[in-house]
Amino acid sequence: MICALSGERIKEAVASPKSGAVFERKYIEKYVSTTSKDPITNDPLSLSDLITLKLTPLVAPPDPATTTSIPSLLSNLQSEWDSTVLEVFTLRKTVQSLKSELSQALYRSDAAVRVAARAIRERDDAKQALEELVLSLEVRDEEDEEVEEVENGEKNKSKEEVLKKIEVEAEALFKLHKSTKVKFPYSGSNKPFHLEQGEIYKDVFLGASSHATDVTFNADLKRLAAVDGDSINSFDIGKKSTTAWKTGLASISHWCVSNNGTVAAVDGQKLAFSNTDSTIELESEVTAVTSHPSLDIFLVFTTKSWLVCDPHGVAARHETPTSLSVPAVHVDGELFAAFDGSEIKLSSMTTGDVLAAFSPRYGQIKQVQFAPNAYWLLVLSQDDDNNASVIEVYDVRKNTVANELDFASVIQEFIIDPTSSLIIVNHGGDEYSSAVYQKKSKKWDAPVKLDSSAKSLKLFSHIEDVQKKGTVEFITYDEVKDECQVLTLESS
Repeated sequence: MICALSGERIKEAVASPKSGAVFERKYIEKYVSTTSKDPITNDPLSLSDLITLKLTPLVAPPDPATTTSIPSLLSNLQSEWDSTVLEVFTLRKTVQSLKSELSQALYRSDAAVRVAARAIRERDDAKQALEELVLSLEVRDEEDEEVEEVENGEKNKSKEEVLKKIEVEAEALFKLHKSTKVKFPYSGSNKPFHLEQGEIYKDVFLGASSHATDVTFNADLKRLAAVDGDSINSFDIGKKSTTAWKTGLASISHWCVSNNGTVAAVDGQKLAFSNTDSTIELESEVTAVTSHPSLDIFLVFTTKSWLVCDPHGVAARHETPTSLSVPAVHVDGELFAAFDGSEIKLSSMTTGDVLAAFSPRYGQIKQVQFAPNAYWLLVLSQDDDNNASVIEVYDVRKNTVANELDFASVIQEFIIDPTSSLIIVNHGGDEYSSAVYQKKSKKWDAPVKLDSSAKSLKLFSHIEDVQKKGTVEFITYDEVKDECQVLTLESS
């Protein structure tokens, strides 16, 4: 058995209860008498704590040699040896501690050197930047033209990035719509429907100047919005609260809300956005404005051109021989349709090219809308004598009119549900009818009267709502009571 302190073979063994190590008695007693600590763990230790161990040797040790001639010399040598053993042990512990401290000191020194080097580098960079700034100030007059070219290049790059975003997003939205499948939640032929009353939201506070027919509803955001003087007020269904955006415009002639909640408002030739403080001054009067289905990018139509804008400026401008009206953006966000006075034209938002065109039956265009299925374009028009209306369903894949819904009266507007299987038609006031698309015949059933007393219905459901609830919901706003109500479509 070896002593943990001296490294020698043990003759009289004792153990420490603190560390469990075994020592030669004379060495540990001398160490404890000096330090009162366990040499291994440095825990407090007294002589009384030591535990004597009884060792039974296999062979009896020989009797110690007796040298009576120099006993005192041997005794002194033994004492010095014992002291040397303790001192060597202490030195080993001290050396280990110093190694640890030295390692930490070297690490801190290395870190300090790195910090100092970085500070010197930053100082040199700052000095160089300052010298370049002074030089540029001295020669600014000579370089104004060059600086202007650089700025124009950056602006052009920014415009290109906006158009690139539209292209990239169009691919993503196409994949999303292609992979999203939802069935029409009502079966059978075009049975009569009725609207079941649901939750009522009071104190909407859209403003004294808002009217039910002027209120818009965003199904993605679940927000009602309306103009109130120079402000646009929005009521959030989920939060049950109203917010107001002070546009800073004298009046508001056109406006729309993107699916991200950004509002664009127009006063003549001035275009303002709710998420910026700046106002864009356009070259001619605005006739219409609409938004991209997923980006804060807007199509703005003027008497001379149409523009692609974001809240930071105009990204693209395309002149037109006649002003465009009644615009609609495709669900993938790259195409749009608009009426030029004689034809409905389908154009690319990124290139400006006219890709297709068709002539509606009547000359008064009241509504243009792409169906959620991404390949139908629905156009509501009426004759000049206001005696008849038609909803023409144009198939953009085949460039033909696929279906027509005729009405012997003036139609105010229509709503197509998220599955593109149901059309709700507003004949005026609270009079509605519904038509269901039959996949087998690929035709729409004749419209059937819808049992409802609501006015100015807006579509409440988007495609995820229909998937979750298995119903189609609408919302209506009562400006007299200043409240809105959700209505569920049910089969009669």
